[in-house]
Amino acid sequence: MQSTRDLTRGCVGRSARRVVRLATYTAFLVCLGSMRPSTVRAQELLAYSFTDPVGDQTGAVDVTSMFLFFDSKGNYKIYLTADSSHPFVGKFRVNINLFNLDADPNDSAFSDACTKKCSDGFGGNTDYDLLTPTTKLKITGRDPVLMHWAAGDRVVTSSFADLTPGLLFRSGVDSFPLTFGTNEDCIACDATGVAIGQLTFPRRGWILPQP
Repeated sequence: MQSTRDLTRGCVGRSARRVVRLATYTAFLVCLGSMRPSTVRAQELLAYSFTDPVGDQTGAVDVTSMFLFFDSKGNYKIYLTADSSHPFVGKFRVNINLFNLDADPNDSAFSDACTKKCSDGFGGNTDYDLLTPTTKLKITGRDPVLMHWAAGDRVVTSSFADLTPGLLFRSGVDSFPLTFGTNEDCIACDATGVAIGQLTFPRRGWILPQP
């Protein structure tokens, strides 16, 4: 098979070939200019942190903070902390839904929430049944949407921040039996539930940042 260069040499003169190369290079630059550059590089993580008031829960678990970290490939870790008097224990469901106010609309929504067997009964894919109480919970996964988020972007945990007109969503830990609004802890579900992405570097032995 002939290469593009061979075909060009056989059909057009030197000046025409120069025009073709210039047009190709120009199109490449236009393509690059239309892409939203990612600020997350290798060995870096983009971090979002949220705090939630102590004692605001209506369920068994009282979440006090949430941290989201992810790399340039969209691999993420979510760390939830709970108050020691209302730790993660027993049966509960975790639903994390975030919205990036500054990303492209097609890449603005992130969700690590129940998607399988999510009826009122226990057994969903984000349900837990812990026998030993703990104040820390770690969730991992990968979402390509995060590859389009950048440092400085504003992210909200719920529509209660009044920054996402027409959308209804929230993040929270629901205790069983599931009763909407009366057996849960909605995470930063008010105007304070906004965080700005910041770059950070993982450290050896790193476990969980302190709020």
